[in-house]
Amino acid sequence: MSSPQLINKCTCCGSDRLLQSRILWQSLIDQWHLSDREVDYIDRQQGLHCADCGANLRSMALAQAIGRCFGYYGLFRDFIRQPNAQRLCILEVNEAASLTPLLSHVRGHILALYPMVDLLQLPYADESFDLVVHSDTLEHVQDPIRAMAECYRVLKPGGFCAFTVPMVVDRPTISRASLPPSYHGSEDRRAADYLVRTEYGADAWTHVVQGGFAECRIYALEYPAAVALVGGKAANEQQAMPGPAMISNWRGPIPESSQMDNAAAPTAERAVPESAAHLSLFAEHVARYAHAAEYARGRDVIDIGCGNGYGAHLLLTAGARRVLGIDISPEAVESAQRHYHSPGLSFSIADSEQIACPDGSFDLAVCFEVVEHVADARRLLAEARRILKPNGILLLSTPNKNVYSPGVAPERVIMNPFHVQEFDADRFRRLIAEYFPTVNLLGQSRKPDATLRKGKVAESSVGGQTEHFLIGDLLVSITVSPGGKYAYCLVGIATEPVWPGDSLNLVAVCGLEAPQIGSPLGLQSVPVDQSAIYARNLEHIGAEKDRYIADLEDNLASLRKHAANLEDAVHHYRAWVTDLERHQSTLGGRIAELEANARRQP
Repeated sequence: MSSPQLINKCTCCGSDRLLQSRILWQSLIDQWHLSDREVDYIDRQQGLHCADCGANLRSMALAQAIGRCFGYYGLFRDFIRQPNAQRLCILEVNEAASLTPLLSHVRGHILALYPMVDLLQLPYADESFDLVVHSDTLEHVQDPIRAMAECYRVLKPGGFCAFTVPMVVDRPTISRASLPPSYHGSEDRRAADYLVRTEYGADAWTHVVQGGFAECRIYALEYPAAVALVGGKAANEQQAMPGPAMISNWRGPIPESSQMDNAAAPTAERAVPESAAHLSLFAEHVARYAHAAEYARGRDVIDIGCGNGYGAHLLLTAGARRVLGIDISPEAVESAQRHYHSPGLSFSIADSEQIACPDGSFDLAVCFEVVEHVADARRLLAEARRILKPNGILLLSTPNKNVYSPGVAPERVIMNPFHVQEFDADRFRRLIAEYFPTVNLLGQSRKPDATLRKGKVAESSVGGQTEHFLIGDLLVSITVSPGGKYAYCLVGIATEPVWPGDSLNLVAVCGLEAPQIGSPLGLQSVPVDQSAIYARNLEHIGAEKDRYIADLEDNLASLRKHAANLEDAVHHYRAWVTDLERHQSTLGGRIAELEANARRQP
């Protein structure tokens, strides 16, 4: 069955100027016994191309497959510019046509020209690359299974091999070893590297598995014309297949068939009150808004990345003078407007890195679990500072990388497919301090057994699941029900706070001046004292720096390994050039000999 809809825009550059040209020639059609249907979709696969960037349909399918490996749904040209893409180590075996100039912008990109570099014996160390790419090359290799095994060997755990081969999808894969020679490229091209050794059919994926990959993904941009295959190397022995490796809100369009573009659908990145499956996640989000309510009373508030709007509504009901919720997702804003109607509460579509509000518009900006999704965290912080009044406060939260993604060094890709970047406590504090001189960094974790210095647990008026969180030393009790009802209570002050370095989430209270917190329970009024914070957290800050140094040392080791691989490749190319020069010399001598013999002929 063919795809119900043909593409009308290039997945590499977004252009709608797509042109079609004829590729197959009659002798090849006869040799391969192709039907009219097969001729049509193979011609479309190879001959449909973008008039602006030159990508053909095959390259577009490969570009989309690579993006999907890393949780990206936009244009390939934009994917390559993202910070996490720039940190990848990429091996491109043979030129992937129009993708090569884009891939070459990645610092860790290596182009290995086939057959000068032998795909059956790659001159690179084990576990050197995050991504291996080849396009319509495997069908020319004498032993494609061994070639896939080599791709597997040089991949890092959690890495991907993305490739295309020309497939006649209604047939099985066969070897052409006993068949008459057949060549790709053009009707008059007969070079050895264009000789077709394998005709690929619907079972092309078996060569991926036989090469050592535990699983194979099939990405169909257009079936049957444009199909790409991806083999994934497990991150560890217990994990069968890596998930999307990088992350992100990449600012690209997401297919309508994906659940991710549905703002009302619960995911690990968007908490929804109505979801019975994500009550704990929802409680974690509500706890941050409950803490923010202490700052919101009588103030003008903006909720940056408001999602479905429940947090903005909570802040208004807690006593804010007015609340504006903004989100980049039109579906999220539409859902918020549909569910929450109150004087003083409004929602609008806006980018957190370019907020259409005048300078000094708000007393309080709330931005929870957004900074890890944006490509430029500094632009977000600069915008937040711009729209705040001189005595305004920014409340900012993000997952703690050392707890959320333990053991993932800075140069490695992020395992959460929605995250562009992640922060440990020290890096988060230093980033914020570039824009806000006062930073009180708190930790947030579940603490049902916290010992209180002041206050006591009260009964909730809402039935459902109850969670207790410490944010700094403030214990917050959250009760949520599957129907979307929730209640929160600021319970009291804990004897021991949760330290930022040990917490699942980091919550920063930021300002140009020292913000004040006052509790309706009369529990505490605490001015932010930067020197006291550093003194109290000295031991934990030292541990965070030690971890950061260890990460840098790991990064340095990886760079040295990459440099060794480059040296090996240079050595290989030099040896190949020497062989060519020797061969050229031999041919020159033979030509001279033949010319001399020819002159001696009567």
